[in-house]
Amino acid sequence: HSCKAWYCRGVGWQVATGRNAFVGCEAQDTAGHGWWITGARNTLSSCVADTAAMADVGGRPGEADGFSVEPGEELALVGCMAFDRTPGGRAPQQRYGFDVPSSLVEAGLLVAPIGWGNTGGLINAR
Repeated sequence: HSCKAWYCRGVGWQVATGRNAFVGCEAQDTAGHGWWITGARNTLSSCVADTAAMADVGGRPGEADGFSVEPGEELALVGCMAFDRTPGGRAPQQRYGFDVPSSLVEAGLLVAPIGWGNTGGLINAR
């Protein structure tokens, strides 16, 4: 991976500003969201969220998402993956793979997402 946040007691990546391009970056085993994106004008390609809300680092099952996205425009997620690998044989803990505004989905800016093991499903378009 190009960049990795691992075993975090908070979020893995907080992206609050624009003009960033993340390629092949990963958030693994986080208490909070794997990716918490509050700033527009960013691209993420082939990025990974692996097991958010992980109990081992203080997470609460079902309370954090792989990708939690606030901007509904000027942001693209392409070929990203969000899953809960059920470490240590535990039940899945990550809520949604992608919790995103419906406008992002409607504009075609969430492209080819994949994932498994998310307690609430892969995509929550709100």
